[in-house]
Amino acid sequence: YEIPYLTTWSEAMTLGAIPPNVLTTTKQISDFCDEIWFRAGDRSSDLSWFTKRMALAGIFVNAEIFMLTDTSPQYEATWTLLEQRVHQSLAASAALETAGEIAASVGGGLLSIPGILRSPRPTTPESLAELQQKYGIM
Repeated sequence: YEIPYLTTWSEAMTLGAIPPNVLTTTKQISDFCDEIWFRAGDRSSDLSWFTKRMALAGIFVNAEIFMLTDTSPQYEATWTLLEQRVHQSLAASAALETAGEIAASVGGGLLSIPGILRSPRPTTPESLAELQQKYGIM
């Protein structure tokens, strides 16, 4: 299994990283990642649209750099790395989603505290004296 242009791939990456070419390289990687997500069925239009593409771009560049030094048969080590990074990214995404749900629950609980602390009846001198006596407060 041969990867076309592998012998000049590092040179191409270097050219893509020089300042005059960074915007074009970034756009190409962005379009590539967008196409992958689109074909995977992603139609999100919220913040996750950006985070998914950024995560995939990081995975792609990581695998691309790793591939340059991969000497395993048919680039098995690169494919393994790619699979691991995708699984790690999905696990991190699930963890963040769970953390967001927990934060929303905690936030909802915190917002209910004023209602819990609110006195169920108006505080009068008599009711205050009653509470002081009940709890031994002077």
